[in-house]
Amino acid sequence: MYLNTATSSKNTYRCIQEAGIQLDSVVMSANALRPEDFARAAKKVFDRYPDVDAISSTDLGAIAALREASLRRCRVPEELSIVAYDGTYISRLPSLMLTAILQPISELGKKAADTIIAMIRHEPLPDLTPLPMKFQQGETC
Repeated sequence: MYLNTATSSKNTYRCIQEAGIQLDSVVMSANALRPEDFARAAKKVFDRYPDVDAISSTDLGAIAALREASLRRCRVPEELSIVAYDGTYISRLPSLMLTAILQPISELGKKAADTIIAMIRHEPLPDLTPLPMKFQQGETC
């Protein structure tokens, strides 16, 4: 199994390890945002683990994994489960809807901006409680 560290928490790792599932990560640099960066990471996963059976990544990473799986004749979701993390419009393209964890992107952006403004003004920080996420049942898991 491959899990992108950018989308996983300590609790996620603990649960996966307790379930006895092999876990590894391919970590991309924070400024690796181009499609070819994600394609390279997906290729690295399949090269390292030809029998990978689950991939979790950002929407762009999930699409790159889906493409690499197709190139390798790996059937999704029969042989490989892919779960995207973000749930942007990209996860809902007409060709194949990704199974995804949906983040409230607009609310996250507002909360981040409010936090930065409060820090600049030396005001108390706004509530930093995590925002609720939703699940998008797609065709990749």
